[in-house]
Amino acid sequence: MLSDSKIDVSIIIINYNTSKLINNCISSIIEYTKGISYEIIIVDNNTENLSQTINKQNFPRLKFLQLPENMGFGKANNEGAKLATGKYLFLLNPDTMLMNNAIVILYEYLECNPQCGACGGNLFDENLKPVHSFRRIFPSIFWELNELTKYRLEKALYGENSQFNHKDQPMKVAYITGADLMIRKSLFAHCEGFSKDFFMYYEETDLCKRITNNGYSIISVPKAKIKHLEGKSYNGEDKNNSFNEFRWRSIFESMIIYYSKNNSKISKWICLKIAYFTLLLKAYLGNNKNKQIFKTYRKIIKYNN
Repeated sequence: MLSDSKIDVSIIIINYNTSKLINNCISSIIEYTKGISYEIIIVDNNTENLSQTINKQNFPRLKFLQLPENMGFGKANNEGAKLATGKYLFLLNPDTMLMNNAIVILYEYLECNPQCGACGGNLFDENLKPVHSFRRIFPSIFWELNELTKYRLEKALYGENSQFNHKDQPMKVAYITGADLMIRKSLFAHCEGFSKDFFMYYEETDLCKRITNNGYSIISVPKAKIKHLEGKSYNGEDKNNSFNEFRWRSIFESMIIYYSKNNSKISKWICLKIAYFTLLLKAYLGNNKNKQIFKTYRKIIKYNN
């Protein structure tokens, strides 16, 4: 067995009743990851006994961390990073499966490009269609105007490459989705990891913002390909377009936290007002779910004023 000092990548997976998915994820890691040393750290948000639900026989170099409570995405990753011994951290969603030697591709990119602080690959759905892998812009007034215009501003600037890299070359982006984010462990520590202010949503955006503020770039590496069964790792909205209040409350609360941390007071006020108008318009023109989303946002805004 390799000593800890020779670990290249520490793969951190957060579990929330997703051990069946994680077993498939681990199998894909073992199948495709060749040429580097790695460890897998699975952090459970107080949902399962991992020693009973994860098949450790397939990969004995597993570390389990059972948290005493549900700490959310960012803080759970922070706890996992404390156990990590690799040069790089690879934050991987449990509802993902590698499609190629993606971890090595991202590792080699970081090795060869010291100005890159973090990177990620292209994500595909279960039908192998491109899905949200990154964004080219950070949340801002432009972001909210872009939401209001149904992404027309972003598409005008970046075309088909606004959230998925259709180019055959690395591309600078604002942030990589937290489903497959690889970062230098030393930089993660320097940035003090994910902010403890977030429970779920916007935490990877905030981290990537701080990485860029430290002079590093965030890069999409399209040759790294990963299947993302988006929404399977949380109790999300089903195919009948049902409404999940907890999810939307988490989104809006995290949005307010992000703007409070990264924008001026006037910019935050404008962003939240544009978001209010956008959601109001969707509620007026849309279905019952859109109306419930708007009501939830209105409650959150009222509570935070």
